[in-house]
Amino acid sequence: MSPLHFVLMLAIAAWPLGRWATLGMAPARQRWTRIGIEVLTGLMGLAAGSHALLALGIPCRAGLVVIAVLGTLGWIRSSPPTRSTTPARTPVAIQAGAATLIILLSFSPAVESLRQSPVRHDTTFIWLPKAARALDEAPPSPVSSPEHAHAEYPRGWPSLIAAAGGFSHRLDPRAASILGVLVFILILVSLLDAASIHATPVAGIVAIAFTGAVPEMANAAPSGLADLPLAACVLLATIGLSTAIGAPMVALVAAAGAGAIKDEGLVVAAIVTLICATRAVRRRDAQSLALAFLPWAFLAPWLAIRSGVGSRATLLMPGLLDNAGLALRRIPELVGHLATMSMGPHTPHIAAAYPGLVAGSIWVLPTTFGCLLVAIVGRSKFQCRVAFGLLVASAAAYIVTPDPLEWHVWTSAERLAVQALPALALVAATSFLQTKANQGPDSATPAT
Repeated sequence: MSPLHFVLMLAIAAWPLGRWATLGMAPARQRWTRIGIEVLTGLMGLAAGSHALLALGIPCRAGLVVIAVLGTLGWIRSSPPTRSTTPARTPVAIQAGAATLIILLSFSPAVESLRQSPVRHDTTFIWLPKAARALDEAPPSPVSSPEHAHAEYPRGWPSLIAAAGGFSHRLDPRAASILGVLVFILILVSLLDAASIHATPVAGIVAIAFTGAVPEMANAAPSGLADLPLAACVLLATIGLSTAIGAPMVALVAAAGAGAIKDEGLVVAAIVTLICATRAVRRRDAQSLALAFLPWAFLAPWLAIRSGVGSRATLLMPGLLDNAGLALRRIPELVGHLATMSMGPHTPHIAAAYPGLVAGSIWVLPTTFGCLLVAIVGRSKFQCRVAFGLLVASAAAYIVTPDPLEWHVWTSAERLAVQALPALALVAATSFLQTKANQGPDSATPAT
C-alpha cells in the first residue's frame, strides 16, 4: 500500500478518539466540518499519547494502537449530551462554495505531496530520522548524531509520520508530505466549523481564505515540517477554550499534542493549563482543576528523559541575566528584521548569507500581524490568548537568544507565523462577521 492509504487509515483510527474528546462541543451546523475537527483532535491525541508511551519504553506502533483502542472504547462507552435545540443548517450553496475553496487551496499541495518527497532540511535531518527511530528506540535517546539532528526534540509528529509510512523501516518520505497535507485540509475544515457556530459560515470562508491562500501556508503543507501540526494545536486550543463552544477537553488534548510536537508547544500547554486552572478556581471545581494539568501528565515522561540534556532553551535565561542591555538593544533590531521580511522578498544580502532559505515574498508575516491587530481591537467569542502568548514567548526568545539575531529571525519567523495564523484568522474573521444572535453581551469581550 502507498503512504496515501496509510494516512487515510491513520485518520480513521484517530476519528473515535476525536469524537470522544469533542462530545461536549456545541452542535455543528454541518456534519462534514465537525468530522474535520474530530479527526484533527484525534490525530493530536494520538501524537500526545504515543509520545508519552514512547518515553515510557513502548515503541510508537504499539503506542498508537493502544491510544487508538482506548479512544475508541471511550467513545463507545460515552453517551452524547442531550441537546435542547438544533442549530440551523448552513445553506447548501454556502457549503458548496466553502468546500470548493478548500479543494482549490489544497489541490496544489496535495499534488506536490504525491509526486515528490519533501526537500526541506529539517524534514530530512530532524523529523524523518526520528520517525524511523520511533519504531524501535524506546525510550528515545535525546543525544544527537551526524545523521540525526536535534535528538532532544519531541517525537509526537515523527510517531504519526511513522504510522503514515506503514511502520516500515524503509520509510517513504512522501508519508510526511501527505500527512502534512491532511492536517492542512483539516485545519481549513475546522475553521469553517468553528466560525459557523459563533458567527456565520461566511466568517469561516474568510478565515479559510486568509489561511489557505497565503503561499507559506500552502508550502508548509507538503514540507513535512512540524509547524503546521503545531498550528493545528493552537487552533484547536483556541476553539476549545471558547466558553460558548464548551469543549475544554479539545483544548487540553491540543495542549498535550502541542508539547509532544515541538518545544514551542510547551508554551501552548502552559497557557491552556493556566486558563483552564483559573476558570476552575473561579468556579471552585476541583475536578476541572485537576483536568487542567492533564497535558503535563502526557508530557512528563519525555521531559524527564531530556532534563539531563542541554538544549538551546537553557542558554536563553543566562544570556539575559548576563547582558540585559544587549537584550534591550535587540528589541528595535528585531522589529527592523520583521519589518524587512514583511515588505518583500529576501534581499541579496540575506540570500547570500543564508543560501538555505526559500526565496520569495513573506506574505505570512503581514497577514499574521494584520489578523492579530484585528483580533485585538475587534470583538469575538473566540480569544487569541494562545496564539498571542506563543508570539510573545517567541519574540522574547529572539531577544535573548545566544545566536545571531539576524540568522534566528530569518530562519524561523516565517514558520512561527505559520503556527499562529489559523487561530488568528479565526478570531479576526469572527470579530466582525457575526449574526445578530451572536452580537450579545458575550461577544463584547475583547479578543485578548
